[in-house]
Amino acid sequence: MKLLLQTNDPIIKQLTRTGEPPLTKVRIILFDHKSRPIRFREGPTWAIGDEVLNICMDGFERSPYFEIVGTSLIPDFNVDPSFVLEENEDVVWVVDMRRIVLRQSYSIHRQLVILANATIRDQEEKVVSGKLVRRPRLTIVLMDFRDRFSANTLCTKAIRELISLVGDNGSVRNVVQPVVRGRKWSDQRNFIVPGEVWDCRPDNECFGSSTLHVSYTVRSDYAEAVMKSFPQYQPISSQAITAEQNAADTERHIDVAHFWPHERDKPSEAHAKLRDAVTDVIKETSDSKGFNVIVDFVSAAAKQGRSQVSPKYVEALLTTKIVVVAQRDDWEDHYRLFEAIIGGALVMTDTMLSLPEGLAHKESIVVYNSLAELRELLSYYLDPRNEAERLSIARAGWKVAISLHRTYHWMERIFFGRIITM
Repeated sequence: MKLLLQTNDPIIKQLTRTGEPPLTKVRIILFDHKSRPIRFREGPTWAIGDEVLNICMDGFERSPYFEIVGTSLIPDFNVDPSFVLEENEDVVWVVDMRRIVLRQSYSIHRQLVILANATIRDQEEKVVSGKLVRRPRLTIVLMDFRDRFSANTLCTKAIRELISLVGDNGSVRNVVQPVVRGRKWSDQRNFIVPGEVWDCRPDNECFGSSTLHVSYTVRSDYAEAVMKSFPQYQPISSQAITAEQNAADTERHIDVAHFWPHERDKPSEAHAKLRDAVTDVIKETSDSKGFNVIVDFVSAAAKQGRSQVSPKYVEALLTTKIVVVAQRDDWEDHYRLFEAIIGGALVMTDTMLSLPEGLAHKESIVVYNSLAELRELLSYYLDPRNEAERLSIARAGWKVAISLHRTYHWMERIFFGRIITM
């Protein structure tokens, strides 16, 4: 799904006229039902549950077309319009919908209506009194990064009221990460059932613009670590090195890696039957064909892994020919996909109905649709006769990640309808 902004959007009109957007001033507004401290200024931690905040802040700071003018936290739905700026400048509210548990969705929508109404009234009074030359344009971006997509519609009665309230002097935009419903593990198939892609057409009509689906981005901390480290793994003299630098052009002595443990006392936690099965397949294939493999964690998991770069993980990414990723049983997408791609390996992923933009099967990524197919693909791409094809796919995947999926690409798509910073 692509973002199609309303045709009367002045930013898009200016893009058309000048070819370059104006600087967009951004105020981050976060509704937090947990009232826990949020680290706005300490840099992204990529912590579980904080994806929207971290990606937004990182993207805004890295793109030259945004300026962060402030951040505000509204705990427990307490409405306080005191953050409204006095200057004559347009403002963007970014609302992290993941922090709102499902039963509170209506409450957060209603509070947005109350807050927007109070803000607009305050601005109009200042225009009348001469404190403001005009009422600033208000753009509200609703971002939903829940793992599962479960709502029948995102266009509630309150959202329709909010859209009407903002009117022509602003817009309400809808951004979602989960778009697949019904994905699950099947014991009968010994693989996942992929489910189906959510039909967003009714919501598009409501919002007046297409819902933008955004995948997890390349983590900036790992992108920087790879760019800094990969030259030391390149051969001194090799025909594989091209004039354009690419992390795929490194010496790789590990055949296959799947960063999930093979030695388990019991089946893994919920939602990980596929990962268990993939690790077992890789270990069995290694035993029969003599492949050099990694089937274990090489860095810290969960929150610790999200808050720091692991040198061992970076080294493994840069020295492995094929990295196999397996998503959770019940939902699509995860950071591991682009972490693997940015490392320059050929990446194999299980079935994805919402494959990130630019990635194509056997062109920049390889998709396996069963465990049997995974075995065949591993044998094929590790055959020395197919090395050139493997490297071609790996290089293409790396270019897609670098040119389309950094955090600033993500934010520019949302606000300008296209990528500007290359």
